[in-house]
Amino acid sequence: MLRDESISTNDDNAADSFAWPSTSAESPTHWRHIDRKLRVIAKKRSALDAAEAQLLLEAEALEIWSEYGFVSIFEYMERVLGYGPKAAHDRLRVARELDGLPLLSEALARDELKFSAVRELTRVAIPRTERAWRDKAIGKSLREIEAMVAGRKKGDLPTDPADPDLSLRPLRFYVTPATFAPCIAPMVAITRPETLWSCAMATISPSTRGS
Repeated sequence: MLRDESISTNDDNAADSFAWPSTSAESPTHWRHIDRKLRVIAKKRSALDAAEAQLLLEAEALEIWSEYGFVSIFEYMERVLGYGPKAAHDRLRVARELDGLPLLSEALARDELKFSAVRELTRVAIPRTERAWRDKAIGKSLREIEAMVAGRKKGDLPTDPADPDLSLRPLRFYVTPATFAPCIAPMVAITRPETLWSCAMATISPSTRGS
């Protein structure tokens, strides 16, 4: 995991990031000024993400949520850190994974990889393979990294053939409470294909079913 001194989150440094002389919006170099500020913010965000991951592990070990009357670390993360349930679970999962993946931890702290990229890489990387995944991912977009990870399991290398059966497929739609109620119970069991068909048909307007 990261050493404490490897990440600087000094408030003075943060203040210096915004101490540059302002430039006129009409200036030919104004876009460079804005770009530079945005890049500094992105770099500091990556360092803070790495620092937060380390602190989340310490918070979990100390069970600090109980000191504030929360029932779990997830409630603490939602109420204190402002994360939604999914983001809180993702952040803690990544923190746990990074504890054994020092190369990915350092890549995040140095802004070589963003948190979203590391989140995907921790789904497949292990200590033996993290160097290969890190090197392959640096310089790629999140969408490209998601494609790299798709179809691969823990321990696989980026060069291993992808297994289509391991690729996740999204299933996402919104229905009214009246439609939701009769669908949810059988969908949990998900044992009868006709149940899914009936539920899907219920979401389609009667005027379009025959089209």
